[in-house]
Parts: sequence; C-alpha cells; structure tokens
Amino acid sequence: MPFRWGGTCIEAQASGLPVVATNSSGIPDVVAHGRTGFLAAPGELFFGCQSLLAKQWRLIYMYHDARSRSCSHIF
Repeated sequence: MPFRWGGTCIEAQASGLPVVATNSSGIPDVVAHGRTGFLAAPGELFFGCQSLLAKQWRLIYMYHDARSRSCSHIF
C-alpha cells in the first residue's frame, strides 16, 4: 500500500530539506506551504522549484521549520 499521507515528505523534512510537492492526497497535511516547502498543482512542480530557488535565504528558515515540523509528525 503506498503512503497516502506524505511519508517521503516527512523523511525529507526530517533531514532539513524543504519539499516541493503536489497539493494532493495527504501531502498538504505534512508540508506547510511557504514554511517547510512549496505545494503546487500537479504538472506545475517546476514553478514550485523556481520559487524555492528564487530566494535562497528562505532555505535557512525552511530548514529549521522542516525539521521541527517533521518531528511533530513522527512522534
């Protein structure tokens, strides 16, 4: 059975990686848009990646938010 709740996103965030993912299934429950990564409509992931890389200073803040948010989903 595939993870419908964003298990891969939680693993990435636990490593401090901001996530770019689709806003479908259970992923929006895991990824906080603009805080721990970016959510995009299916087929528009390129724009999410572009947003993430446009302001690289944001990656530092997303790193910390991603780690703390992933821990709250794991435990």
